[in-house]
Amino acid sequence: METNQNDMNDSRKDSENRSNGIKLSRETKKSLIQWIRTANKKEFGRRVQADDLIYLALSQLTEALVKTLQEKTLSNTDRIEREYREYVKRHGPTKKDVFIGKLLSGEISLNKSAVL
Repeated sequence: METNQNDMNDSRKDSENRSNGIKLSRETKKSLIQWIRTANKKEFGRRVQADDLIYLALSQLTEALVKTLQEKTLSNTDRIEREYREYVKRHGPTKKDVFIGKLLSGEISLNKSAVL
C-alpha cells in the first residue's frame, strides 16, 4: 500500500516537472492553436507541439522587443513618474506638484520616447 502511494507521488512529481500551466488570453490561445495547425500541415515528421512553437518564438526575442513590451505595460501615471524622476536628476530636487504644474503650463514637455 505504501509503495503504491510513493509511486503515485513520484509520478505526480515527474508530471509537475515536465509542464506548468500558464494563463493565456483567449486571443493568444486562438493564435497559438492556429500557428500550431499551420506548422502541422506537412507530410512527414512528428507533430509540432505548443512547447516547440513557443520555444522557437522565445528564442527570437531581442532586447529591443522586450523594451517595447515594457513600454506597452506602462500606465500614464508610470510615464509621468519616470519623467518626473528624470527631471529631478537633471534639475535637482523638485516637488512633484511643481513638476506637474510646469508640464501643464507647457514650460516643460515629456520626452518623445515617453509618449507612445
